[in-house]
Amino acid sequence: MNLRGILVLLGDDAPSAAREHLASRLAVAHEAHLTGIAPTGRPDIQGTASAAHAIEVADHVRDDAWQHAGHLARRFREAARAEGVASVDAEAAEGAALPLLMHHAACHDLVVVSPPPAASPGWRSGVHFVEQVLAHNPRPTLVVPGAGRFEQAGRNVVVAWDDSPAAVRATTDALPVLRRAERVLLCVWRRASEAADNGIAMRLAEVCRWLERHGVTADTRVTRAAGAIGDTMLSDAVKLGADLIVMGTYGHARWLERVTGGVTRTALLHAPMPLWMSR
Repeated sequence: MNLRGILVLLGDDAPSAAREHLASRLAVAHEAHLTGIAPTGRPDIQGTASAAHAIEVADHVRDDAWQHAGHLARRFREAARAEGVASVDAEAAEGAALPLLMHHAACHDLVVVSPPPAASPGWRSGVHFVEQVLAHNPRPTLVVPGAGRFEQAGRNVVVAWDDSPAAVRATTDALPVLRRAERVLLCVWRRASEAADNGIAMRLAEVCRWLERHGVTADTRVTRAAGAIGDTMLSDAVKLGADLIVMGTYGHARWLERVTGGVTRTALLHAPMPLWMSR
């Protein structure tokens, strides 16, 4: 797999500059086409005195939303070209962000979104939006944290490995980035209470041989987690200087059931570096 198409959600929220910049940087590095989508959103019309007035207000709100989305699209095209992206388009699109992204996702290799900063208004709904993207996206999702600028993302990569189909999918999807990395660390975290797994070193060695056949050299690391796996994973990633974590998520009902309080949600809420996630 190669990255030939990257889709990024445009906005004027706090994290938008970071995710748009990282999407542009990836497009340049991989010579990929870059698409930006600026949703108009769904107008919220309240307190109107009559049907005629409601129509007038709705038309005014819709016009404003289109103008704003068009401005975001034009701004993104100009910024991406200034950063050296050779092939870029951006469009204003009527509707809510989630269905619009999912409509376009099938024709791209990566979707780039962000949760809002933890202290911002609308934080809870923003996190829920990212969770829904992860649950329904047929492509890998790059989740860019709500604060920061990630110039080095992809140089020092931690792959969270647990032998699951989701981890296999995420690692496979991330191969274009892993090939360019300066360091790839294949990590397993096990609870301290779990019984010893004498075969884990052999399995990791086999994964490393598979990665080598795809042009990726990886080291391995197995850690016993005294606390929650998600917290230990993030703490270790910071200590290791990781600038990107590759990890799997759960799909559909199972994912939605397991995510609350689990490793995925911990990563979404607290990761200080971007997350490459597949289900």
